[in-house]
Amino acid sequence: MNKTTGTTENAARTDRQAILIVDDSSKYRTKERQIREQIGWDDELVFYYTNYENRLIRLFHRTPLVGNLLAHLLFWCMAMISAFDIFLRHRREEHKLFINPIVGLFYCGLSRLARRSECIGLAGLLFAHKSNSIYLSLRRIFTAFCCEKAALIFVYSRSEVAEYSAIFPSLSSKLRFVHYGRDYDVFSTRSFQSERPYIASGGVSNRDYNTLAKSLSILEGQRCPVYCKIATRTGHAPIESESLNLEIQYDIRIDQFGNFLQSALFVVLPLFGTQLSGGHMVLLESMSRGKLLIVADAPGVRDYVGPACALLYKPEDAVDLAGAIQFALQPHNRELLETLARRGKEAFWSKYTHAHLLVRLMSSLVGRQVVER
Repeated sequence: MNKTTGTTENAARTDRQAILIVDDSSKYRTKERQIREQIGWDDELVFYYTNYENRLIRLFHRTPLVGNLLAHLLFWCMAMISAFDIFLRHRREEHKLFINPIVGLFYCGLSRLARRSECIGLAGLLFAHKSNSIYLSLRRIFTAFCCEKAALIFVYSRSEVAEYSAIFPSLSSKLRFVHYGRDYDVFSTRSFQSERPYIASGGVSNRDYNTLAKSLSILEGQRCPVYCKIATRTGHAPIESESLNLEIQYDIRIDQFGNFLQSALFVVLPLFGTQLSGGHMVLLESMSRGKLLIVADAPGVRDYVGPACALLYKPEDAVDLAGAIQFALQPHNRELLETLARRGKEAFWSKYTHAHLLVRLMSSLVGRQVVER
């Protein structure tokens, strides 16, 4: 992970709290001054930038069979290196806010072992179920141990508060829901082109691509063909239903994904009806670009959109999804669909940018007592 730290000309001041913000992309470094101005925070802010990917991880994501395992191992190594670097070089900042939750988990573990007194906020915790029971148990033990050191643990859907309180009862008093926020413009540096019109879908966590494929087959049978492209990683699109109008692309990079969405007729976000918040990144990016969004009415979705700015369908219901897609394709519905897309875009820019997220997180974290154990 990139270990680039922000500086401040007021470092000598002692009348303000120093807050370390461990961001989840070095792309934000180009907007640091703008973000500082948008935040308007009185305390001293120090930015530390990390990344979820590098070139080797992107290569692993396109590698069949063992690619995902290798990508995860390398990512965990990068996270540990960043956590150690922060542990050694940033003791002065008593308040630490981790937007990158994996780095935050490792750091919390180090801080707890060292018995440091500090106030740590861990944002974006995601604990998904795994089929391997031994691995799942080890992850649960590790996560519980590390999170005990955090003063607050932020999740991006209301339903996750209850979900994680049941899994980690000792952490229930630390869990807080906040709306997510991200600046997508800094990531879109590559164009995307298609030879034919398409609807777009993509992402990894909690995706129900099988229901999407079934809905496309239904539309083909109704003589309402529509071409769909899915941008995901190898092994994350186990589709049973065959559709001639479906193409899965494993080579669309993060810096190309935004333009992949922008070039589409509209965006479909198929989610399982679980309590997890997977899907909010693609959801918000679609909103930021003013794209019409068809999304499963899953628990975490209603925290961000409703029928006033998106078309909702019943999770895991291919017939209902096919009906929503067909509705979006009808020319006489254009005015309503444009209104939904416009409202979504307005909602994004009013409360879902990266600066909005940081203000929400810091407002909750600053003023909390340090955790000494």
